[in-house]
Amino acid sequence: MGLRVVCVFGSQTQTCQRLMMKMSDHFRQIKGVQCVDLFEGNALAHELEDLAGLKEAYDAIIVCTSSFGDGEPPDNYSQFLLKLLQAAEDGMKPLAGMQHTVLGEGSSIYRETFQNCPRLSDLYLEQCGSRRFFPRHETDVGGEEGEAISRNIFRDGVSALLQSGLPSVSSPAAAEWAKPRSSHGEPTDQIKVKSADELGGERQQTWAQIIVPFTVAVVAASSFIYTQYVME
Repeated sequence: MGLRVVCVFGSQTQTCQRLMMKMSDHFRQIKGVQCVDLFEGNALAHELEDLAGLKEAYDAIIVCTSSFGDGEPPDNYSQFLLKLLQAAEDGMKPLAGMQHTVLGEGSSIYRETFQNCPRLSDLYLEQCGSRRFFPRHETDVGGEEGEAISRNIFRDGVSALLQSGLPSVSSPAAAEWAKPRSSHGEPTDQIKVKSADELGGERQQTWAQIIVPFTVAVVAASSFIYTQYVME
């Protein structure tokens, strides 16, 4: 049985979407690859009841995303990043047995948030139990290395591994999280962590938060009935 691959993108300006569409077409032509599915992040998050479902359907996940605003995920990717964050915080490792790699798009003129979403994605995928089979690749749009050259290096490197067959999931990661392929002169371990609330997650209410408003409402209703009907 060949490799089952899912490509996931987060794209505010459709650049990452176009890249993943082209790369997924390229990966489909590789001998030994059984299937390559393509999803925007939010659509994939909607399809999954939990992340563990990914490893039932796929062997490898390839992510291409940019950042937006203050290092936020693109609008069509936030729910997938939220699922990764929540699973990583739970410590259950639902992606154990999978392998992943990340292509980050961004510009180093935004120094404080450069590659923030790709880096968080790569970090959370690893914390969820996935093995990094190819070093994270950080394209610096407008940097010294041309974007096309940078993207082709990622595509060709990933293709070679898919064609030869991925190493065992028990093998050491292809690179440490903080050491992606060198393609720019910026720090590679700088991140702005986003909370579940910032990513649109719903915070669970405590019993006090549920009971107190209910009690207040009951008391208010009882007071109204008493003054309107009992005291007349």
